[in-house]
Amino acid sequence: MQQKIIISELYNIAAVISNNKVQELIFAHKHYQVNNIYIGIVNKIFPSINAAFVNINHNYKSGFIHSSDINFISKKRNFSKLYNIPIHDMLIGGQKILVQILKESNINKGPRLTTNLTLIGRYLVLIPFSKSICISRTVEDSEERNYLKALAVLIKPATMGLLLKSHIIGVSENAVIEELNYLKKQWIFIQKLACISLAPKLLYSDNNLSYKITRDFYTPNVSSILVDTLPSFSAVTRYLSNWLCLPEPTRSFLHLYEKIDDTFEKHGITDVFQKATVRKVDLPLGSYLYIETVEAMTIIDVNSGGFNKLTASEDAVLQINIDAAKEIAYQLKIRNIAGLIIVDFIDMQSENDQLQLLKNFQKFLYSDLARPQIVQLSELGLVELTRRRSGRNLHEVFPELVGGYDYYRKRKREFSKIFDTKIQCLDTYIMDLSDNLKVHIKASIFPQIKYSSKDAQNAMRSCKIEDKLVQFDFFQSLTVSNINIKC
Repeated sequence: MQQKIIISELYNIAAVISNNKVQELIFAHKHYQVNNIYIGIVNKIFPSINAAFVNINHNYKSGFIHSSDINFISKKRNFSKLYNIPIHDMLIGGQKILVQILKESNINKGPRLTTNLTLIGRYLVLIPFSKSICISRTVEDSEERNYLKALAVLIKPATMGLLLKSHIIGVSENAVIEELNYLKKQWIFIQKLACISLAPKLLYSDNNLSYKITRDFYTPNVSSILVDTLPSFSAVTRYLSNWLCLPEPTRSFLHLYEKIDDTFEKHGITDVFQKATVRKVDLPLGSYLYIETVEAMTIIDVNSGGFNKLTASEDAVLQINIDAAKEIAYQLKIRNIAGLIIVDFIDMQSENDQLQLLKNFQKFLYSDLARPQIVQLSELGLVELTRRRSGRNLHEVFPELVGGYDYYRKRKREFSKIFDTKIQCLDTYIMDLSDNLKVHIKASIFPQIKYSSKDAQNAMRSCKIEDKLVQFDFFQSLTVSNINIKC
């Protein structure tokens, strides 16, 4: 099964295409990315819920940490009953604490934090505050699991734990040891930086889109990788070379594309993205899905639409529900819907049909990396399932784009216009701050152009407006959406 990976550093989006169909849409978030490591300050402690809020960035929401996510931190040093210790015996207000983002923030909540830090590589996951050895559940062969466990025992640092990923199968021991040494150096650097930094501060960032996508999604089945910037092209080549999985010849494998809209349109990414922003999803035989996401859960209703249930056989109803289950599994991945999900299928009286529907639904969900779990089929005929949160869903990333019934038909347009972003490649960028005040910021920042640290520093300017300091942060691409104004 041949796959393609398309990475756009300009839009911070990546797509995995299999059999000419988009299977994954990944959006990189600028702030509070999962796996980021911070040195934070405990803000408030709530003994009633056995949790605390930790300030990890003065300009954004504080993170939430529960006592179950706090590892080896206790004033009483009584580790025999660590998980039964109240939160106020572990943390005090104003205390510095090393935390990692476990779940991204959403519209109303800050990120979920943990002190069980992990450093993720392609083959290994280094766990500094653990001594355990874990093997990925996707490795099913018993002999392979025994071999990997023996390898882990030999190479594991004495004071750290390891998790071996499925990508390690068939890889030489030298490549694995080399990555382990790299992760250990990362951890040493994080420790030193934590000792000299003023909290709150970001110590480690996992928001390199090219690295993350190549690390997590590259397999031998990938026939080509398309990137939109020269730095990304060089970075992907370097990563694959370091992981000893770079195919030959490189030129036929890696491609640099310039026309982003045309590339996204050709591979169906634009169409999938636009359809994912509407609540209604059409199905065969005139039926359709209606997807509604609220604060606590997501409700999916399977409607018969133009399909006449009264004149149809039970087999036809079963087939419609199976088609709906296949589309629901796909929409969960594309929209990255997580948490509690309730699905209302078309009613079926036969228990055998209900059982067959659940078996097919479970098969469609099997390929989802977020591991959805079907909980039960309730007495009301509702299928309840849960899906692990792996980042923001489409509604949280683009709340202004999620529309109603006719949104896709009315708002169909090019991908660049969807993001409402216009590229600026000017020596001088002018921004109106008030009626009579303009700030001229000299910069030459564009993804295709390499620039020095001095150029990046020239892109930072500040001025006073009504006795308030206004700071402009310019990131790799000089776009309206990538300008962060702090007052």
